[in-house]
Amino acid sequence: MDQFTVHEPRARLVAEALVRLDYRPDSFAGLFPFPEHPFRERHFIFFLAAIDHNTHGAERYQAELEGTFLHGSDLMYALARGAAELDPDLFTPKRMEQISEEELAALFGTPDGKLPVGMARRAELVRDAARLLIGRYRGDLAELFRQAHGYLRCSAGGGILARLAEMKAYADPLEKKSFLLVKLLRRRGLLTVRDPEQLKVPVDHVLYTMALRSGLVRAAAGTAGALLSGRVLSEAALRELRCSALAGYDLVAQLSGVPVDQFDDLVWGYGRECLRYPAPLDPEQLAAIAIDLDRHLASRSARDAFLLVLNGLDREAPEPGRYYSVPAVPDTWFF
Repeated sequence: MDQFTVHEPRARLVAEALVRLDYRPDSFAGLFPFPEHPFRERHFIFFLAAIDHNTHGAERYQAELEGTFLHGSDLMYALARGAAELDPDLFTPKRMEQISEEELAALFGTPDGKLPVGMARRAELVRDAARLLIGRYRGDLAELFRQAHGYLRCSAGGGILARLAEMKAYADPLEKKSFLLVKLLRRRGLLTVRDPEQLKVPVDHVLYTMALRSGLVRAAAGTAGALLSGRVLSEAALRELRCSALAGYDLVAQLSGVPVDQFDDLVWGYGRECLRYPAPLDPEQLAAIAIDLDRHLASRSARDAFLLVLNGLDREAPEPGRYYSVPAVPDTWFF
């Protein structure tokens, strides 16, 4: 018996809520430091995506920078952007090939000394990725794209995704970081994909938790009990959950007509903020959420309705979706 299944009626409700948002995709213009220098911007995004996985250990990775509270990947990107503005060639293959754990930690340390968890692993990931770019692609990610002829997948196995998967950072069988990289580069006009129908959401803990909360993905009774009690999922169960979330979001894309790499902005951006509250949320907590994506939407009322569906708080929502917290999973650098 399957532990997780996609629920089509909930996919339809999520799709309808997405359409009403009338989302105008964010260009991410303020996220990256080199809009006039494609080589530097391309590799800044590549190396940040390579280490864009869970940042929180026993202590949450968060800080206030110039009056703005940031946490997780937002904080990493902000600190990296500041460092790159001072040293424009920092995030290039030549420099990343030699970077040490201590040097990388100096980039991502907060004013009060917090660091993303697992700096030794992150340093290993960027060095490995840089070595492969230098050894096989003349030190330029654009050469990887050229050799793949712009295809994410091709029958000979030489597409963008297969080539990225040769790097440890991008080796996730479900390709979370690869799809994140492709999304960001496309949005910045740095990559043209010839088979966009192959795009998927970069499925991480936010995406699969919101799939469970919304009822888009349902857990079998025994598995639901394990999730609610906080038991660690097995590797096999985690993979099945992620695969079900991918299938569910593919269905949402089909039903809504909204491309997966666009609605990922919404599910991830709002989902991450929702997950900062204990489940289940209440309408007052939803109303308090305010992020930059708000200004890209048609209306506040459509946003609030979307958040109700996303959190399993609408009148048609099945139990026990609204009660799910982020599942406990084995250690991974995939997401």
